[in-house]
Order: sequence, then C-alpha cells, then structure tokens
Amino acid sequence: MRIGLNALLCSSGRNYRRTGVSRYVDELVRHLACLEPDDELVAYVGRHVAPEGWEGVQLRRAVVPIERPPVRIAWEMAALPIVSRRDHLDLFHGTVNSIPAGLGSPALVTVHDLAFLKFPGQVTAKRYQYLRRMIRSSVRRADLVLVPSSATRADVIETFEVDPGRVIVTPLGVQNRFRPASPEAISVARKSFGLQKPYILTVGTLEPRKNLPSLVRAFATLRDDIPHDLVLAGPDGWLMDEIEETIRESGIQERVRRTGYAEDEALVALYSGADVVAIPSQYEGFGLPVLEAMATGAPVLTSNLSSLPEVAGDAALLVDPTRVDAIADGLRRLLESAALREQLRIAGPMQAAKFTWERTATLTRDAYKRIA
Repeated sequence: MRIGLNALLCSSGRNYRRTGVSRYVDELVRHLACLEPDDELVAYVGRHVAPEGWEGVQLRRAVVPIERPPVRIAWEMAALPIVSRRDHLDLFHGTVNSIPAGLGSPALVTVHDLAFLKFPGQVTAKRYQYLRRMIRSSVRRADLVLVPSSATRADVIETFEVDPGRVIVTPLGVQNRFRPASPEAISVARKSFGLQKPYILTVGTLEPRKNLPSLVRAFATLRDDIPHDLVLAGPDGWLMDEIEETIRESGIQERVRRTGYAEDEALVALYSGADVVAIPSQYEGFGLPVLEAMATGAPVLTSNLSSLPEVAGDAALLVDPTRVDAIADGLRRLLESAALREQLRIAGPMQAAKFTWERTATLTRDAYKRIA
C-alpha cells in the first residue's frame, strides 16, 4: 500500500507540539515503517522537521512555514489535497482530527478527543468554531475513524451519529525509555530544576481542562501538613490566567515550581522522583502522562472520568476531579501511606506494559487494510 500521513504536527522543537499528538504521530510513523516492508509511507511534514527513526519514509515538506496555526490549516486545506493526489496514494491518514476535502483517495481520521465540546468555555471561541466544523466534516468524510479509547469512541458515535462499525479504538503506547530512573538521574533532574524539597508532580500542557486550579486548591489545603512542593511540568497552553490567579489567591507561590517543557530524559527522572504524580483532568481522550508516569513506577493519582480509568486500571488511585476535597483526600492518603505508594509502584509498570506503540501501529494498519 502507498499510504499518506499528515505529520505536520510532528515537531522537533521545544514546544507544545512535542507533547501528546506530536508523540502519537512520531511513534505511529516510526512503527508503521517497521511493520510492513512492502508499504510505501509518505509523510507530509513541516519545512524543518528532521524525524529520527523514519527509515524509508518519503518526506513531503511544506513550502511555507506552518508553525503558525492559521498558515498550517490553510496549507492543509488548500495545498495538501493537490500534493497528495500527485503522490497517487492508496489511502490518506489524517492523524490529528482532520482530513481535507478533495484528496482523491480513501481516508481515515484519528480523533484524539472532544474536550472542546465537553468544556466549550475552556478553549478560545475561535478554536472552538474551527474544531467543531472541521472534526464534524472530517468524521463524516472519512471511511474509518480511529480513536485512542473506548470513552472517546462513545463520544464520537454519540456526538456525530456515526455508525459504530466505522469507529475503531487504537490505544496509544509508551516508549521503553519510560522506566524507573536511577537515583543518580533523579538527583541530576532535581538539581537542574532546583527541586530541593519532596514534591508532587503534574505533567501536561497547562490548560484549563487539566483541572490545575482544583489541584492547586487541593494542595493548598494540605500545605501546612506536608513538606512538599507542587511541580508543574509542561508548556503553557490555552487560557493560563485562571491557573496563575489561583496560585496567587491560594498564597502558595513559594511552594509551586514551574519547569516548562521537559525533555524525555528529564521527564522520566521527574516522574521517578515524585512522591505522587497527580493528573486529575476533567477529560482526556487517552491520558498519555498517566501511562508514562505508571511506567516509571510513580504512584499516580488521576481522575475517575472519561478515558482515564481505562488507562489506569487498578494501578492508580482514582478520584472525583470535580471535588477539591476528593483530590486533597487522595493526595493525603497517598502521602501518608507508604504501603499504598509501594503497591502502586509495583502495579504501575505492569499496567503500562499492556500499552505499546507496536500494538498501536498494528491496529492502525489493520484499519488501513479494511479500506484500501
């Protein structure tokens, strides 16, 4: 098969595109390239992206700078159909929520989540209108729709009235590098980020649906009883004002540490050195940081909503993310019980081992075969 993949959101830079969806695109292309030698993979990428491990993949670079979303979207909608038709594809895979019209080949789309519909006030109005229009038209245009979890599958079927037979779950995976770090690596990371105290860690793009104001308030209720700092690891995202304001109002500015985007090596050490990794998101299409944290053996507290119970299984402490007291009680329970933390340190890697990028690629190619 000759397969085209929209990889424009795969980035080599230190920014938010190195998180969830970028990791998905990178790992999918990398593992598809190893899966079936007879396949021809054509990846549409930005001008300066230099992916590693994509041996044999044909790169088609955009001729314009696509770092700014309006430019990227315009290129996807206007130029990508023309370029892809010239490549005589057997099928096209829109890897991040959209496929353009006029492709001239069968197509699949991966819908990562519908958070913007669940919480419309938590994205900008312009982004909401774009996502609603584009995802709806892409889902209806696609021959098959791929989703990372059963929870997202149910959302897509209900929201867009899609035939359930057209919506396929292809769970994400975790890289082998996410494993318990050595004491030396943890020490280096702590020194690099100036972390002198024990800490509670949260990881992900800093945006409202991550529920960070509730986590900050929960931490504030415990601050007099614990020696920990709260570490926020991740790049800035949408609508940061509420997070910053909550930190100020809670009076814990001196107890909050910001690392910005952390490269994988440092991130593994940050996970491994945390007494608790807290990810009480209100909604996730999959929840990759939960999987990564469990793989390192970190005790994880996460949400009992959306896809997160699917990912966590019995290897994390689940709480109601809509209640600050529930988050605080969960944190206290983990911090006060060494036995519970040890139980999760053992269970986490076993649960994470169920999710591999090889499986993601295999399930994805099975979907390709259905329509090509």
